[in-house]
Formats: sequence, structure tokens, C-alpha cells
Amino acid sequence: MASGSPVSGGQQLRGAIDSGETDDILGRIYDRSILKRVFAFMADMKWHLVIGAFGILLRTAANLVTPLVVAMATNRIIEGNFDGLTIASLLYLGILLLTWVAQYLETLHLSYTAQGILMKMRVTMFSHLHDCSMSFFDRNKIGKIMSRVQNDVDQLQMLVSQDFIMVAVNLVTLIGIIAIMVSLNWQLALLSMATLPVLVIIVVIWQQHARKAFVLARRAIAMVNDNLQESISGVRVTQNLSRENRNVKNFDEVNKANLEANKKAALLQGMIMPLTQILTDGSYVIVLIFGGFQVLDGTMPVGFLLAFLLYIQRVAQPVQQLATMYTEIQRAMASGSRIFELIDVKPEIEDAPHARTMQKAGGTI
Repeated sequence: MASGSPVSGGQQLRGAIDSGETDDILGRIYDRSILKRVFAFMADMKWHLVIGAFGILLRTAANLVTPLVVAMATNRIIEGNFDGLTIASLLYLGILLLTWVAQYLETLHLSYTAQGILMKMRVTMFSHLHDCSMSFFDRNKIGKIMSRVQNDVDQLQMLVSQDFIMVAVNLVTLIGIIAIMVSLNWQLALLSMATLPVLVIIVVIWQQHARKAFVLARRAIAMVNDNLQESISGVRVTQNLSRENRNVKNFDEVNKANLEANKKAALLQGMIMPLTQILTDGSYVIVLIFGGFQVLDGTMPVGFLLAFLLYIQRVAQPVQQLATMYTEIQRAMASGSRIFELIDVKPEIEDAPHARTMQKAGGTI
């Protein structure tokens, strides 16, 4: 169902995370209609978002410059240049201060943005649910509705307040690292980047398998929550019919399914870090061998070699995060579709167009 289309008050909502369809959990990577409606909720938060994004970019720039300052300090130590070392040390302290300010702006203002979006969306949905017809609640599970008001809103606000910004930051970081390394020593930069295509291929393949595992884990916990909500709300009926053992058995089954799903997700999560580290270490070896020869030949300062090692350490993280965020954005788009499907539900009984609102009831007939 397209976002924004009117929905009958008695219609059953789509299955979302308790359905068997992956597309209900992972939407399109870009949905203009959903983003347009989401941005309407953040009209009062746009300056907080801008300042928070500025803080992230400032912190990213500081992280990119830090290895160059370390290289400068190292070269000055080897040269015995005390004045140059003092300048490099002061620059490093300045970068640390700048990073602290950037992190403060980022944390404070993105938190304001996220909480503001959460509040406005949940108030809108809560108010709308009070206008929905009783038949709507007969046809839809309370657990499913609660999932949209809580989990889906959380997922969508993460998209607006962090995910899009972090995609841009990771791209800037990756491009910036490569550009700086090429400017320092293009031959060594090409050699050190030899493992990057392999890293990208591994992360893309991993992301495809991890996506399925994370979807199953998300669906499993949704089933646990749904079973728990129905069991607690109907506990009186359960006790009257002596179904305690049966309900405990059902809950145990969904809990075991949740455990198995999360074990598979954890297995995949545990695989990517060692693989990433192995490739990073491979780049370290390449840089140490070829860069070491250049240092011994006197064609490259020791500080540049150290800078290369520090930049290689920073390359793997943006690639991994970009692959993970692809799934996060898809999930958020699907959450947005479910949120606006609920908001678009029309009551079966509506007031007349020119109906007057009762100001104060007299209390008599």
C-alpha cells in the first residue's frame, strides 16, 4: 500500500514484522513520498539537525587531519627540531579540543532532533488512534499497533537524525583518506589500497547474508513480544480455562526460535570483524615492506610511513558501516510506510462537515 493513500477504518493493517514477507521489513532504499512526510515532523528541529550535522563533519575533518599532525611531530623529532615539535604538539591539542566541541554539538543537537521527532510522531499516532473506529481494533492486534507506535517510530527517527548524515560522513571519510594518501605518496597509496576491492567484495557478500539473518532475528523478537502481550492481557481467560501449561509451552517455542535466530545473526556479526582485521593487517604488511624500503632509501620521511599506517586503520570502518547502513535505511523506509499507513486510517464514522463542537454540556435532558 502506498504511503498517503486513505485506509478504511475497519481494514486490517499489513503484517509488518510478524508477516512472512521480507519486503514488509525492508523497504526501498529511497522513497520520496515517505521522506516528504517525515520532514514535516521535523520543521521545529531543522536547526538542531543542521548543528548536529556540522558537529559530525567537524569531527570527521579532525580525524582526517590527526595522522598528518602525528607525521609532522614524528618528522620534527627525528630532525631534532624542537620548535617544530612544539608547534605540532599545540596543533594536536587544538585538534583534540576541536573534536571535543564537535562531539558535544553532535551528541546534544542530534539527541534534541531525535527526541523531538519521537515526541511529535508518537503524539500524532496516539491522538489518531483515539479517533479510529472500534472495528479497527477488532481487526488488528494490539501488539502490531504498539510495534508501529514504538519500534517503527524509533527506526524512522534514526534514519532522519543519524543514518543519512552518517552515510555522507563515511563517504567523505573514505574519499578523504584516499585523497590524502595519494597526495603523500601515490605509489604507496596504490599498493596499500590493493586489499580495498577485496574488502568491499567481502562486505557486500556478508551484507546479503547478514540482511536475511537480521530480518529473521527482528521477526523472531516481534513474535516473542506479540505472544507476551497477548498472554498477559488474556491471563484471566488462560487461568479460567487452565491453559497455563499450553501458553508456557507456546512462549517457550517462540523464545527458542528467537534464540536460534539471534545466534545465527551473532555468528555472522562475529565473522566480519576478523575478516576486516586480516585485510587491514595485510595492508599494514604491504606498507611496512614497501614504505620501509622508501624510508631506508631516504625517499620518504618516517612520519609519512606512520601516517599511512594510521590511515589504513581508518579505511575499513567506513566501508563496513556503509554496507550496514544500506539495510538500516531499507528498514527505516519500511517503518515509515507502516507508520503512515496507520496515520492514514480513516474512522468509519466521521463528523458532518459543518458539525458544531459542544462547548460545555449542561448536564440536563
